[in-house]
Amino acid sequence: MRDVVFLVADQTMQQVLEGFFGRDQFHRSLGCGAFTIDAHVNRDVFTASGLNDPGLYLRGHELLRVYAGTYRHAVVMLDGD
Repeated sequence: MRDVVFLVADQTMQQVLEGFFGRDQFHRSLGCGAFTIDAHVNRDVFTASGLNDPGLYLRGHELLRVYAGTYRHAVVMLDGD
């Protein structure tokens, strides 16, 4: 089972996370314990294509349902625009 899946609103957010998770000890910037993530092959960070922020806010749980047996935790990220 993988640690965490991120569902983000757009490609820009995905690229930001890929860069952030590529840093050494990125978890310290978050103030949490270390966790495993593979953002560079689109394995743990996904973009909700075709949905705007309100759509992702309302349907994010539905999109994440397919990952329920694969990930311990899920994060939905909106950019607020």
